[in-house]
Amino acid sequence: MSLFRLLCIIGLVIWPLSLAATTIPLGDDATMPLPSGWSLVTDDDEYPFQIAADNLGAELLIFEHELTGSDRVNDKSDLKVAVDNVLADVIPFLPESQILANTGFFEGDRAGFVLDFVATDTTLGVQLRHRLMSLIYRRPDGSQLMFTLWAKSANSQYAGFADDIRRMQNGFTYHGPRSDSVFSGSQYTMWYVIVALFLIVGLLYYFRASRLRAGEVNFRESENHWRCDCGRLNHVETDHCKRCGQPRQTMKIT
Repeated sequence: MSLFRLLCIIGLVIWPLSLAATTIPLGDDATMPLPSGWSLVTDDDEYPFQIAADNLGAELLIFEHELTGSDRVNDKSDLKVAVDNVLADVIPFLPESQILANTGFFEGDRAGFVLDFVATDTTLGVQLRHRLMSLIYRRPDGSQLMFTLWAKSANSQYAGFADDIRRMQNGFTYHGPRSDSVFSGSQYTMWYVIVALFLIVGLLYYFRASRLRAGEVNFRESENHWRCDCGRLNHVETDHCKRCGQPRQTMKIT
């Protein structure tokens, strides 16, 4: 076997491994794949978590919300009503918004929905593309956990991030105690109202507080993050790089 052919075979074996994402913990009982080119920029171990593309062109925010008592979703009908109400009562609050796709799903031990939409940041005059996924799990005590994974980027740049965003959202896994069925089958609930209010507050807050710049639409690295020589993005409150351990370089004042 020629050396060239041997190198080709080795390359075909190694290449898929190089594309594999690192699995990162989120809190005490959840994990998610982190593709190459993305960094976890949240320093603490509590929700919400923020993940940003290393070129600062996109971000993914991850929320956790507990549903107890009458807040819980009990069946597929509740889930459908929840999605319908979010579409009717939440998205229209965002400037120049337009729904591109919406999907509800039930997978036995979890259920949820995905919303793809665009909306305009009127302050910057930039159209943003959003992909919002909500996942619901039921714990043995009957309460439910809802995880909301909200990704956004400038619409003009979204195609370059779409595969990574789907990979992270679809790969999110809750490892804590949970029941085999997400639905309890109990009485009717106003869960969809709680979801709608939660999303309104969350979406509007982060939409108005967007740290995207017009034109390039990148996150303001200088205000909240610093970049190590190895390329890792770190929060300003971190003194050492989370990737290589190098200390943060600061400007000397003489």
